[in-house]
Amino acid sequence: MTDRRPSKKEGSLASRLRDGDKADVRKARRVKSEMGFKSVKEGDDDNARASYYRRYMSEIGEGRRKQINEIGGVFLNGINSIISKYEACKRNRRASTIPPLSVLQQSSIEGQMELDPRDSEVLNEVEMELMYIEALYTIKYKIGATSDEHLSVTQDLLDYVRQAFDFSPENHERLLLKVNEEKPPVVVLEVTVVEAKGLEAKDATGFSDPYCMLGIVPGSSGGAAHGRKDSGPKESTVGGGDPSTPKGRTASQRKKTALDQIPVKFIKTTSVKIQTLDPVWNEKFRFDLEDINCDRLHLDIWDHDDDYSVLEYTKKLNEVKGFKGLGRYFKQIAQSARTNSDESVDDFLGSLDLKLNDLPSTGLDQWFDLRNRSSRSRTEGQLHLKLNLATREDRGLSEEDILFETRQHRDLLSVFVNYEFNKARALGDTWSGVLPKAATTILHQHAIQGDMTETQHAFCCWMAYSHQFRKKFFSWEILGKCLDDLDEKWSKAALFKEEEEALALSFERFINHCLKVASKQSEQLTVGSKMATEKLEAALSCLDKLYSTKIFERCCPFMATLKQQLISIIKKFAEDRYKRLQARRRSGPLDEESSGKELANLLDKVNSNLYTARDTLTPIYMSATEVDYFSAWYKETHRLLSKDILNDLNVPLTSSDDLVADGDVDFNEEMESAKLVLRLYLAVRQFYSFEKNLSQSDRTKLDRVSYHGVFSSHLERWLSIIDRILIARVKYAVELDKIEEVYKIDKGGVKQSSSAIDVAFSISQVAGFWRNLRWCEKESAERFLYGFLKVISDCGVTYADMMFDKLKAAGYYDDEGQFDVTEQVCIILNDIEQVRRALQPLTDWLQLDKYSGDRASPAAADGSKSRLHQRMETADSLMTAKIKQVTDRVSDKMRPDLKKQIFRLCWAPEKAQSHEAIDVLMNYLDSNLLTLNTNLLRANFDKILDSIWIEVLEEFQEISSKPDEDFQKAKWISQRLVESLKILYDFFHVDGKGLSQSMINCSLYQEVKVGLELNNATVEELMEIYLEEKFKEQANVSGSAFGTLSVRVYFRPETRKLTVEVLKAQDLIPLDTNGFSDPFVVIDLWPRHHFPEEHQRQTNVVKKTLNPTFNETFEFQLSDDQLKCRAGCVVFTVMDHDYLSSNDFAGEAYMALNTICGISRQKIPGRSALTPVKLPLMHWKGQKEPDLKISKIVAVLSTKDVSKTDLDFVKQRARLNDDAV
Repeated sequence: MTDRRPSKKEGSLASRLRDGDKADVRKARRVKSEMGFKSVKEGDDDNARASYYRRYMSEIGEGRRKQINEIGGVFLNGINSIISKYEACKRNRRASTIPPLSVLQQSSIEGQMELDPRDSEVLNEVEMELMYIEALYTIKYKIGATSDEHLSVTQDLLDYVRQAFDFSPENHERLLLKVNEEKPPVVVLEVTVVEAKGLEAKDATGFSDPYCMLGIVPGSSGGAAHGRKDSGPKESTVGGGDPSTPKGRTASQRKKTALDQIPVKFIKTTSVKIQTLDPVWNEKFRFDLEDINCDRLHLDIWDHDDDYSVLEYTKKLNEVKGFKGLGRYFKQIAQSARTNSDESVDDFLGSLDLKLNDLPSTGLDQWFDLRNRSSRSRTEGQLHLKLNLATREDRGLSEEDILFETRQHRDLLSVFVNYEFNKARALGDTWSGVLPKAATTILHQHAIQGDMTETQHAFCCWMAYSHQFRKKFFSWEILGKCLDDLDEKWSKAALFKEEEEALALSFERFINHCLKVASKQSEQLTVGSKMATEKLEAALSCLDKLYSTKIFERCCPFMATLKQQLISIIKKFAEDRYKRLQARRRSGPLDEESSGKELANLLDKVNSNLYTARDTLTPIYMSATEVDYFSAWYKETHRLLSKDILNDLNVPLTSSDDLVADGDVDFNEEMESAKLVLRLYLAVRQFYSFEKNLSQSDRTKLDRVSYHGVFSSHLERWLSIIDRILIARVKYAVELDKIEEVYKIDKGGVKQSSSAIDVAFSISQVAGFWRNLRWCEKESAERFLYGFLKVISDCGVTYADMMFDKLKAAGYYDDEGQFDVTEQVCIILNDIEQVRRALQPLTDWLQLDKYSGDRASPAAADGSKSRLHQRMETADSLMTAKIKQVTDRVSDKMRPDLKKQIFRLCWAPEKAQSHEAIDVLMNYLDSNLLTLNTNLLRANFDKILDSIWIEVLEEFQEISSKPDEDFQKAKWISQRLVESLKILYDFFHVDGKGLSQSMINCSLYQEVKVGLELNNATVEELMEIYLEEKFKEQANVSGSAFGTLSVRVYFRPETRKLTVEVLKAQDLIPLDTNGFSDPFVVIDLWPRHHFPEEHQRQTNVVKKTLNPTFNETFEFQLSDDQLKCRAGCVVFTVMDHDYLSSNDFAGEAYMALNTICGISRQKIPGRSALTPVKLPLMHWKGQKEPDLKISKIVAVLSTKDVSKTDLDFVKQRARLNDDAV
C-alpha cells in the first residue's frame, strides 16, 4: 500500500466526506433510479425505468450495441417491444370509438340521418299562402300599445315576414290585398278581478260584504246595441275563474254555475265576499270592444246589504236599448241605491274608470286606488286587476277544430326558426336559437289575437323547435330551454287532450331520433373532440331533463324509462358491432396462422371499443343519466365473446420440450413464433381485465373463462430461452470488459465498466417482461414467478463469480509483490454492487408479497412468501459475500502497515502529544482511503472503511493486552492509546458522514475502549469502577432465582453510626448433599481503601435451612469523607458453612451508601417504622455470559500491585468469574 500525504488540492478524507455528503445523497438517488427500477409508490412508468440504459447505449456507439444484442437480442428485445407497443397503442386504439347518442358533427350527419316518416310534415304551396295571409292579418290588425321589446313599425314587420317566407314582392302585394278584404277581428278585453284591500267598513260589525260591478262605457254615440256582441253568458264563477282556461271552449264545454243564469250582457258582477275588507275574487270577465281608442272600463265596488239591491238592478239591463241608455242606467242604479224607500240599501265603496287606448299588448297587472263618485263621498282602499287584450274573428273558420290556433302558431314559429337557422349557417355562424324582435312581435300578436295561454305558446315552441331540430341539428341547449319553459308553465288542465296527445307524439319522435343517432355514431365521432364531448353532454342532459319533467309523465305514462331505453340500444349496438367483426374475420382464409391473426385483430378492436366506453363515454353518461355505458357494453360483449374464445385460441406452437439441452436456438424463428402468441395473450388478458371495472354483483354473474392454460407451455419455453440468453450475455459482457472501457456514473468520478450496465439492463428487461405480462392465474403465477426470479438471481450471482475470478486472474490474491489499491479493483467492486442493486428493488417492484395473500392457510402463505423472498435473499447474500471477500482483502493487505504505524504511535517520545504521535498513522489512512473514496460507490467504500476500522481496533487490542512489563509500567502509553482511539473514532465517523454509529460502536470497539480505560486506571479506581458495575448489575436483577436477603440499614447522623440489621434470607439455593445449606452472612464495607479500619462482620451460622432467620445487628462508625466516597457500599455475601472444606458461595448483594436512609441527613423515623429492604441475591450461575467490563477489571487487577485485602477480594471474584466462563 502507498504511504503518501494527500495534496492540498485533494484535501483530507474527512473534508472530502463532509463536502461530498450532498453529492453522495444525490449519487445514491441516481444509482437507485439508474439501475432501472422505481418503487411501486414512486410510479410504474416502464419507459423511465430504462432511460439510463438507453442513454448509455447511445453513448457507446453502434458497434457496441450490435455486440450486446448479438446474444438473444432478437428474442429478448422483441418480446419486450411487443408488450411496449401494445401498451402504447392503448391510447391510440381509443381513437376508434363507440360514439355516444348525439355527438355528431352537423355537416356529417345532415342529409344522412333517415327521418321518421311522420316528420315529413312540410307545408305545400297553398298551405304556405294561407300561413302567409295569417301572418299579414296578424300584423295589420295588431292590438295594444307596443312595448320596448317589440317592434312598432308595421312596414318592418311586413318586410320580415316576406323575407322569412321567401315570397316575391308581387305575391306579397297580391296576398296583402286578400287580407284587406277580410273582416277585421272583434277586440276583446279580458278583465280579471283579483282582489281588493283596505276597503271601508260599512256594516256595524266593522266589515263589509263587497262585490264588484263592471262594464264597458262607450266613448262615442255611434253604433247600436245590437252591433256589440259579448262573448256569451257571464264567465265569472263563484270562487273565481280559471285564468289559464284556453280559448275556444264552446258553451257545452264550459261548466255551468248559478250566476250563469243571470241574463247580463253589458254589465257584470262578481260574487259577494262576506264580512271582509280584503276580499279575494280571482274572477275573469270578457267584454267586446267597439272602439278601443274611445271605450273605457268602468267598475264600482258595493257593500251588499239585502237580497234585492243594486245586484238585482243589473238584471234589468235587458230593458236597456242602445248605448245611450247604458250610461244613464249606471246613474239610475246609483240613485236607486241612495233613494230606495227601504232602509236596507247597498253602500258605495269606490269606483274605477280606465281608458283602454294605451293598454299594452302584453297586458297589465296592477293595483289601482279607488276613487269617489263625488266630492261629498268618502272612499278608501285599492283594487288589483289584470287586463289583457284578445280578438274574436269571424272569418268563416270552424270553432270545433281545437288545435287550429296552436297549429297555426307552431307552423309560423317553424317558418321563422327555419329562416333564422339558414341565415346563420349561410354566414358561417352558429345559431343561438334567439328570434329577432320582428319575429317575436308577430308571434306575440298572433298569440294574443288567438287568445292563447302562455302554456300553449310554450307548447308551440317545443313542437316547432324539436321538429326543426330533427332536420337542422342546432344546439341542444335551445331544446333544453324550450323544455324548461314548457315544464315551468304547464299545469293540469292547461292543455286540451288533443294537445297533450300531439305533445306525446312529439316526445316519442324526439326520443326515437336520439336513439337512431346512437346507432350511427361509430363512424361519425372522433374521440378527443371537445365540441363532440360538449354536444354529447348536452344531448344526454336534454334527454334526462325530458324524462324528469312533469309534463312528460303526464303525456307518456307508459313509456320505458330512459335508463331502459339507453341500455337496450347500447346492448343492441354492442351485439351488432361484434357480429360484424366476427363475420368479417370468418370470411377470410381458414388456415390456422391467419385465423390467429384475425382473432388478434378482432380482440384489438373489441378492446379499443371498451377503452372508449370506459374512459370517454361512461363518465358522460353517468353524469347526465346515471347509465353505466361501459357495464352494459362489456357484459353484452363478454356474453358473445366467451362462447368463441376458447375454440378460437387453438394456435399451434412448439412446446418447451422441443428445446435441445445444449443446442443452439434460432432466435429469429422463436421470435416469429412468439409474436402471434404474445399478441393474442395480451389482447385476451386485456379483455378480461376489464372485469375489474364492473361491480361485484355484475362480476359474479359473468361466466368464468380460464385462458391461461393455453399459454402456459409457451411461457415455459420462453423462460428457458431467457435463461440461456442471460447466462450467455453475462459471459459475453465480462469478455468485452477486456477492452477496459469505463463509464462515469456521477460527477465525482466513480466509475464502472460496461459489463455491469449490460447485465443490469438485461435483468431489467426480464423483470419488466414478467411484470408487464401480468400473469393473473393464481395456480401457476407463483411457479412462473419463482422461475423468473431464479433466472434473474442466477444471472447476478454468475456475474459476481466471474468478476471475482477476473480479479484472481489479475493477481489480486497473490501474496508476493507490493499491494496497491488500483482503479481496476474499485471498478470491479462497483460493478458487482451495481448488479446487486439491480436485484434489490425486485422484491417490491414484482410485488412478491401478493402471491401469498390468497393461500388457504397462513402456513402455506408464509411458506410461499419465504420461498420467493429466500430466492432473492440468497442471491443478495452470495453477491455481498463476494464483495466482502474483496474488501476484506484490502484491509488484510493493509494490516502489516497498520501494525507498524500503531507501534510507532505507542513508542513515540513521551513528551509528544497524542495528536502529534498519531499523525503518521493518520497520513497513511488518508492517503489510501482518499483513493478508495474517489473510485468506489459509497456502499463499497463503507464496507472497506468498516474492514479497516476492525483491523485498527484489533491492533489496538493486541498491543494493549501484551504482557510486556515495560509497556504495562508506562502509564503514559495507555493514556495516549485512549486519546488516539478517540481521534480515530472521529476520523472514521466524520460527524455522521463516514461510518454510522451502529457500525463504529461495534462490540470490538467497546471491548478495546474499556480495556484501554481500565489499563490506564489505578487499583483504587479499578475497585471503584468494579463496584459501580455491580451496582448496575444489582439494579437490573429481576426475580429471585437465588433467593433474597431482608435487611434494615440506616445511618444516625448524631452518633455517626451506620446500623445494619440482617433479618432473614429466603429461598436460598441448596449447597449440601442433604438438600439444605448452613448459611451465614458476611457484611463488609467497600472499597477497602476508604474503610481501612472497619473489618468485616458476619452472622451466626443457621443449620440445615434454605430460609434462615438471623435478626442480628451490626454497627459501623463512619466519617463524612467515608460517607461521600466514590462507590461506597455495604456488601452482603451469603455463604454455606462447611467443616471439612472451604465455604461455598451462595450469593451476594450490594447496597450503595448514597441510597441508605439518613446518609443525606434526613430525619430517621422510629426503628420499627423503617421498612426492611429485600435484596435479590446475585450469583454467577445466573449470568448467561460474563460481563465484559467486570471480566476485564478482574483481569487487569490481577496484574496490578494490590493490598492483601484487595487481593483476596479480587482473587475471590476472579475465581468466580473464571468459573462463570
